[in-house]
Amino acid sequence: MNYSSIRSPIDGRVGTRLVDAGNIVRASDTTGIVSINQIHPIFVSFALPADSLPQLRAAKDGEVMVTALDRDGRVLATGVLAVIDNQINPASGTINYKAKFDNADDALWPGQFVNLRIQLATRRNVIAVPVTAVQQGPDGPYAFVVGDDGVAQKRPLKVGVRNKTTAIIDGGLQAGEQIVTDGQYRIQAGSKVEVAAQTASPADTGPANSP
Repeated sequence: MNYSSIRSPIDGRVGTRLVDAGNIVRASDTTGIVSINQIHPIFVSFALPADSLPQLRAAKDGEVMVTALDRDGRVLATGVLAVIDNQINPASGTINYKAKFDNADDALWPGQFVNLRIQLATRRNVIAVPVTAVQQGPDGPYAFVVGDDGVAQKRPLKVGVRNKTTAIIDGGLQAGEQIVTDGQYRIQAGSKVEVAAQTASPADTGPANSP
């Protein structure tokens, strides 16, 4: 009968029931009978430092791609930035965002923790180096550049975007130059180094290690 039917306002997946036949139910109970979680699409909430807001607002004029990854870095799903909160949390200095995923294969599940990667822009023909090559000094970032004579020189850098593995260099390096990517604590400007086997492409800077 209609008076005993309860219909959900959303499509979703029903969880385990919270009330069984024979349980006492009171009008003041707030637990409900069962919970329903929307799966298609699914939203992922996350917070970033407040200084991310100008970049994301500018990128939001287009479509900001968001990738969800598991703890091992495997891609689970690809979605888009859907919501930018209307205020910054003054206690934490962060702002909340939501990303929307179609989740057709149920790769994401309510309550799941994931890592997110946000694509703000695509830059082509840039100089990219291993992030370990970039050192931080009192005057800013720098790298040791190895000349044709095998001598390392300290070179100030202008660093653009960086992540856990790669840094984009906006100034200070030319394509094809050799840089030290490991063992910088063992050398200084003017040190003679032995260049390791080069595996990088001509558009990248190659590795060099100190002897």
